[in-house]
Amino acid sequence: MKPSISTSIGALTLERPTILASGILGISLNVFERLYRAGAGAVVTKSDVELVKKIVKKVKSLTNVPVIAKVGLGSTNYLETVGAAAEAGADGITAINTIRAMAIDVETKKPILSNKIGGLSGTPIKPIAVRCVYEISSKFNIPIIGCGGISTWEDAVEFILAGASAVQFGSVLGEHWAEVFAEINSGIQNYMEQKGFSSIGEMVGKAKRS
Repeated sequence: MKPSISTSIGALTLERPTILASGILGISLNVFERLYRAGAGAVVTKSDVELVKKIVKKVKSLTNVPVIAKVGLGSTNYLETVGAAAEAGADGITAINTIRAMAIDVETKKPILSNKIGGLSGTPIKPIAVRCVYEISSKFNIPIIGCGGISTWEDAVEFILAGASAVQFGSVLGEHWAEVFAEINSGIQNYMEQKGFSSIGEMVGKAKRS
């Protein structure tokens, strides 16, 4: 019998540990409320600890479903943001968001993006994301969804071993589309079978106990 790849994020049980990444940008509590009532599924805020607390508490008051706070590497210590979200009652943490980055066109001698600075995602940020998941899981007792540069089952397993209960990806869909879910889920399951794991829970944070 194949090992189960179901996992839990607080009270939420997932049949598979792979999640489609999605999100929108919000900058204030009022903006969040309007977006939420319009059907927004996720909001990424600036790295303001007090704002994070207010938003998480507000979301918790508006819904009975688990609330997952996504953190990034902004202007504040991201571990403080995690602590604020956990204190406000978040059911889990998604780590990490895109990283602020820039590229310049050498011919025009100007930034490529009209906004000058954008968000870097995909494989270049994976080692940073794995480190953040490891650090969060070492400091806080809260479920984590790991994301940032996942494109293979090995990447997914790395995040789980660092402390993530599930993984999220989006950039890889541009190359492989929906079949990537089956490929990664199958790879995780085969790895578990080879290594003698009977559940995702047995793998979570294993790198910290090795």
